[in-house]
Amino acid sequence: MTLVQENMNDQYSAELTTMKTAGAKIATYSSNTGRYIHAKTVLADYGTANAKLFAGSENFSTPSLSDNRELGLIFSDPACLAGVDAAITADFNGGTPF
Repeated sequence: MTLVQENMNDQYSAELTTMKTAGAKIATYSSNTGRYIHAKTVLADYGTANAKLFAGSENFSTPSLSDNRELGLIFSDPACLAGVDAAITADFNGGTPF
């Protein structure tokens, strides 16, 4: 698993440490404009016939999925997957290793 995530003020360090211990490659990334990155993207099984891309605003939490009005879409279009993979790779390479 490769993860690019904000970690302003080390607020997610415990969670990121748990994921790193489990084998995740993590880079923290923050916008130099000071804008908060709220978008979530999961690219699963990239490079296989079963590849899927989730892009949306949902936090992966019960309140977000049950109580909030959120939006998430699932794609399988190869061009969409390739574009998002390129963006994630660029953000990971430009981020700070965790």
